Amino acid sequence: MSARLLRAGAFCRNPERFLRRISRGQDRSKVVRGTDMRDTESIARGVFVEIAKRFPSLQMAENHDDPVEISITMPAQPGLRHKVWLCLQNHDELGFGVGHFYIEFFPCTKSYCAEEYLDAVTGFLAGKYRVLEYYSGRRCYKAKLQKPRADRWHTIATWAQFFGIPGFSTRTVRELRN
Repeated sequence: MSARLLRAGAFCRNPERFLRRISRGQDRSKVVRGTDMRDTESIARGVFVEIAKRFPSLQMAENHDDPVEISITMPAQPGLRHKVWLCLQNHDELGFGVGHFYIEFFPCTKSYCAEEYLDAVTGFLAGKYRVLEYYSGRRCYKAKLQKPRADRWHTIATWAQFFGIPGFSTRTVRELRN
């Protein structure tokens, strides 16, 4: 797994109409790395549909302006404290971002990657998982996605951004949890 910070998009109100609309995009396929792009898009859309089914009260919207194959934003709303971004990029990477945290699961053609992605996203949306953001002054330099295990938190994934020599400024930790 690798991590990169990316941006998010817009939103809509009707998930059923949204799901019908995003399923139409499958005819724009190309053959990439031996896998038909239609396959990876249908896998990603299947995962996004499953998330929408598990959380029917949350608004989701596809943003066609983002430079990725599929970009979905879930804005902060009743039932969701933080803006969440879901995506398919580079033909086979499922991306999940909240706050400064961002992680990719790839290749999405492997069932265990799609299952881990679904677990990470639904765990956060359900309030079972948390994200810890680490700051040096006002700059976030690391974020961890964690899940509970027995009486402790276990880190599933880490995002980090290195921006030179750390200073002696105040270090703080911020918890993001739904």
